Amino acid sequence: MRLSAGNCYEIDGTKVRRVMDGQPEAVGLERWRERQADLWGESATIAHARRSLTVEETRVLHAIWRELEAVDAAIAALEHGAPVLHAH
Repeated sequence: MRLSAGNCYEIDGTKVRRVMDGQPEAVGLERWRERQADLWGESATIAHARRSLTVEETRVLHAIWRELEAVDAAIAALEHGAPVLHAH
């Protein structure tokens, strides 16, 4: 297990888990954007390899992209004034 570069996620093999910040509803827009940037950085690091990706790298990229979808939805909700109760 390792932490992502921005310390927002635990990456364990092909699993990507958020480092929790307390109650999910207490997480504001700025933190969601930090998570988003952290995931983009992680995916860019993996995808920029000048070689074919391993099966594990491909799977972790898919996990990152699934998490990015949840993060993007949370950001969109917050930008429109809706609460984010649980996005995962």
